[in-house]
Amino acid sequence: MDKMNKKIKKEELLRELKSLKTQVSQLKSIRTGKKRAQEVLHESMELYHTLVEISPEAIALLDLTGRIIMVNDQALALYGIKDIEFLLDKDVFEIIRPKDRARAMGNLQKTLQDSLRNIEYQIVNYQGEFLSVEINSTVIKNKKGLPIAFMIVLRNITQCKLVEKELRYKNQLKTIITELSSKFINLSDVNFNIRINEALSRLGEFAAVDRCYIFLFSEDKKNMDNSHEWCAVGIDPQIFRLRQLPIKKFPWVVKKIKAMDIVHVDSVVNLTEKASAEKKEWQAEGIHSLINVPMVCQGKVIGFLGFDLVRQEKTWSDDLQELLRVVSDMFANTIRRRQMDRNIKSLNKELLQMNMRLK
Repeated sequence: MDKMNKKIKKEELLRELKSLKTQVSQLKSIRTGKKRAQEVLHESMELYHTLVEISPEAIALLDLTGRIIMVNDQALALYGIKDIEFLLDKDVFEIIRPKDRARAMGNLQKTLQDSLRNIEYQIVNYQGEFLSVEINSTVIKNKKGLPIAFMIVLRNITQCKLVEKELRYKNQLKTIITELSSKFINLSDVNFNIRINEALSRLGEFAAVDRCYIFLFSEDKKNMDNSHEWCAVGIDPQIFRLRQLPIKKFPWVVKKIKAMDIVHVDSVVNLTEKASAEKKEWQAEGIHSLINVPMVCQGKVIGFLGFDLVRQEKTWSDDLQELLRVVSDMFANTIRRRQMDRNIKSLNKELLQMNMRLK
């Protein structure tokens, strides 16, 4: 009996030992699995971080309230800073231009239902500059499928927008030249002043100026008249006080016009002593910036086309100067053609009267 009992106990011990070995093996397997899982997670995070950092676009992670919890170097560069601490926990909507904020808040909430693509906003960088950006946004969810954060990708499209604006501007210039050219062909004496004033209105509104006008030199080149003028709403006209002006009173600007040079003044207040007479007159008219373009016909200057700004200063672009050069020549040819038509009519009238007397 003792031998049998010993045998049974031995078998039980062996079974328990085997069971313990199995449990130890399982525990080792669990620990190994957890360790591998941690390694995989670490590797995934490293890979994710690497992908974010090497991305050519700016990337930011936001919490569900829109506060920034992570950005890459490209995002820092876009905002114009190097210290990430300045952006962490910052409300992303503070960076978006005020006029776009309500739309941005609505779109971020829409991201909870579906990713958004190619949404355009303007942001304000650290230096206070406005940048145009295109944003893609998506929601990040946990294992249970619940949203825990937003990821937004920002692409700086400021330069693209500037190019688009310049192309639109140049197309508008071409359109205006074509319109005016068609209106000036076969322009009758009856509607001459109407068409000229319409053209000045079109030019003034396009260039966003306060006054647009024409000055004509007298035949003896001693005086000049403000023959036509357009004024924006709320701007006082000057045409009635600018008649029979002696050219010698404005030597600086007239000399340049007669030399067929464009006179563009970005700031009247900064004019030098050489233009003291002009500065005095222009300040009396409340002008801050102006541009005068000679009107040339058959190699002769007959006057000039001008723009004034009285509410702010302006820098005159090369494209606008080129437009005014083309349009001023169109005006000059139209005015000269009208004068020739009038001379012909006057001559025909005299000839008719002479024939009547001869009879």
